Parts: sequence; structure tokens; C-alpha cells
Amino acid sequence: MRKGKSKTQQTVPAERGELSAFSLPPYREIPDVGLFLEQTSKYVSGCLEPQTGLSLTPFMISNYVKQKLIPHPVKKQYSREQIAILFVISLLKTVLSLDEIRLLLDISAIRKDTAAVYETVSGFLSDALTLVLSGTKPAQTKSTGKTPATELLTDTLLTVAHRLSLYEKFSIYQK
Repeated sequence: MRKGKSKTQQTVPAERGELSAFSLPPYREIPDVGLFLEQTSKYVSGCLEPQTGLSLTPFMISNYVKQKLIPHPVKKQYSREQIAILFVISLLKTVLSLDEIRLLLDISAIRKDTAAVYETVSGFLSDALTLVLSGTKPAQTKSTGKTPATELLTDTLLTVAHRLSLYEKFSIYQK
């Protein structure tokens, strides 16, 4: 089903309480002074890694430029728009291949209106984390007395269901 499975650069998983505090930085707070490759990597990783365990290496950024997921840097510096797209790619790559990310970026028009799409992604992510971390599942409420193993299985099956739905939706655009 999935082609070109990409590896996720992840460190030690975050504690449950840390993830509940996670949010993407507001678009207006992303540096707009032009960051070099290493600075961009450190900035994005510094925002993601403490709560999510995700990091972004300079090699990954260079690969995303080569793959044309983000535009080439201007004078070796990455703009606010490029950094915002890197945040989105870093999160999406945990569940999508690069081809699927490319398609989703194209569908979302993030390259045309980066600020609006980034803020939308940020809001949806916040809502999704609230839903998932609250233990609320579609068509059911959180039950008490669940073991961590049961919660893990339930969450895994919910993720599988979401992923299968994504396969179906991507197939519409890939034809």
C-alpha cells in the first residue's frame, strides 16, 4: 500500500504530560531574518524535540530542497515561509511518505499562502492533540480502568483507521 516509506528522525519519546503542552510556534514568531541551514535545523528541532521527540537534521532539510518540497534558500538562508513548511513536513513525515507529503502540500496550497495554511495546521494539530490526549474516541467516551496496554492498542487501532482513511483520500488525487 505505502511506497517510499520514510524514516522518522526521533529521539526518546516525550512524556505524556509534555505532549499536552505542545503547540507549534505562532507564524509571526518564526524568525524572518533568514537562518542558515544549521540554524534552521536547530530552531525547528528545538521547538519540536522537547515535547514530540522529533528532530530535523541539516541533511533532511537539504533532501527536502532537492525533492522540491521547499524552495531553495536565498543566499543560503531559509525564510519564515520555508521554516513554517519545514515544521509541517516534520510532523507529516511521521505518518506519510514524501510523495504523499508533496501531494498534501500541493493540495493545501501552503506554498501560496503559507501563513494561513500554517495557522490552520497548527489549530487542527492542537485540536487533534486535545482529542487524542483526552482519551476521547469517536462514538465513545473515555472509560476508566483501562490499562496502558489497552490504551496503546486502542490508540494504535484508531491511528490505523485514520491512516486507512488517508489512503482512500490520497487515492482520489493520485489518479
